[in-house]
Amino acid sequence: MAYKTRVLFVCTANAARSQMAEALLRHTDSDKFEAHSAGSQPGEVDPLALAALQHLGVNTEGLHSKGLDAFHWNDFEYVISLPGMPAPPLRRSAPGLALRGPGDQHPARGIPPLPARDPRADQDVRAGQDQALR
Repeated sequence: MAYKTRVLFVCTANAARSQMAEALLRHTDSDKFEAHSAGSQPGEVDPLALAALQHLGVNTEGLHSKGLDAFHWNDFEYVISLPGMPAPPLRRSAPGLALRGPGDQHPARGIPPLPARDPRADQDVRAGQDQALR
């Protein structure tokens, strides 16, 4: 079996961004990468994220929200913190992990965190998603 680079995507809830990153990397380059995702406050996978992936033909089977404690940090070549993931939970979960990226050492280069999603806005999001994906 050929060697695969192990990548862990982390964000707060492991509900959308990190799930999508995991699924997309598996979809686009599973021969070279083994992708995983986790969150500091895991919840449910966002149905809109699953719908967007499925619309693109990306396999969503097996995607589920996982906590940071589900993995051993030293097993990964890359741990990618997505925008909006605060560094303190990562530091508590993985002391000694060298953190570099948006919002940590170079906040001016980072992408602003996404605002909390208002469940009442789901209908508007779905309408915009449907229009964008046509």
